[in-house]
Amino acid sequence: MYQRMLSYDYPISIEQPAHCRYFPAGSPAILFEERGYEFMDEMQRWFDILRFDKGTEILGNKGWTEKFRYFPIDQSEMDRAKGGLTQNPGWL
Repeated sequence: MYQRMLSYDYPISIEQPAHCRYFPAGSPAILFEERGYEFMDEMQRWFDILRFDKGTEILGNKGWTEKFRYFPIDQSEMDRAKGGLTQNPGWL
């Protein structure tokens, strides 16, 4: 048995699976790197880049700008809202 940190702060005593690494509390960089290997070819990696605010660092030389943080709102949805929606920043 060992102490594994879940949600960064709450230790839970469980049996250590053979394939799991121990992540100490407060190590989002290690977690981001590990998830990068695991989800390299999946869309989950994109959401991790946004969640950890690493867009400029990882994708900056590939044309990343802050407008890509949010998807644009479709014009038909904006028309249907009759002025109740405004376009996301960068997509005006």
